[in-house]
Amino acid sequence: MTELPARPLVLLLIPADWQVEEQASCELQQFVRDEYGAGLWVKPLDDPAARSRLRLIGNWNGWSASEVQQGLAVHLASAFFSLG
Repeated sequence: MTELPARPLVLLLIPADWQVEEQASCELQQFVRDEYGAGLWVKPLDDPAARSRLRLIGNWNGWSASEVQQGLAVHLASAFFSLG
């Protein structure tokens, strides 16, 4: 049996007290899909004092982690924010 290649995934862990701007979050998800052919999974952390973390999972087809992080930076800043 031939396995289908796994789609790359952006795993974003955000502190519990961060707010989500829904429109920007949808645009981020669309950007991740269109630009990298990847999925996006956002998981809130239990600790509000935790720092956000970005993990890239899977085969990114030649994209380096720093290139992807740089490409996501503007979208992430507009989609997630802290009121603190």
